[in-house]
Amino acid sequence: MGIKELKIELIKETAAFYKSDTRSIQVGSLQACVYDDGNDHRCAVGRILTEAALLWVKHKGMNAECGVDTLMIEAREVGGILLEKWMPLQDEIPFLMRLQKLHDKKLNWDEKGLSPEGTRYVEKMIRDVNEQIL
Repeated sequence: MGIKELKIELIKETAAFYKSDTRSIQVGSLQACVYDDGNDHRCAVGRILTEAALLWVKHKGMNAECGVDTLMIEAREVGGILLEKWMPLQDEIPFLMRLQKLHDKKLNWDEKGLSPEGTRYVEKMIRDVNEQIL
C-alpha cells in the first residue's frame, strides 16, 4: 500500500472511529484533547502512537500541550513513534497535523459522530491527498 492509500485509509478510519462525542477528553475541569487519558481514550494521533511514544509524551509532561509537529520531531529519541502499520506516515507531519485538527475541532463533530462540517473536512482532506496537496 502506498503513502496516498495509507493516508486515505487513516482519514476514513479516524472519521469512523469517533462515534458520538468521544473525541474530547475531560482533564480536570477543562475539556482538552490528550494523546492518552490513561483509560484507553486517545486523540487521533494518540491512537496511532507506539506505547514508547505515549510514555515519552507523559514522561515529558506534554500529554495535552505537545503539538503534533513537536511530537513527531522530538519523540524520535524513543525509536518508532507510530505503530508499524502507520510508520510510513512518520515524516508526513502536515498530514498528521490536519488529521489531528479533524479530531480537535468541535464543529467537526456532533452527538452522532461527524457533523456536516466534519464530513466536508474529511472530503477535503481526501481530495488534497488525491491531488498530492497533502
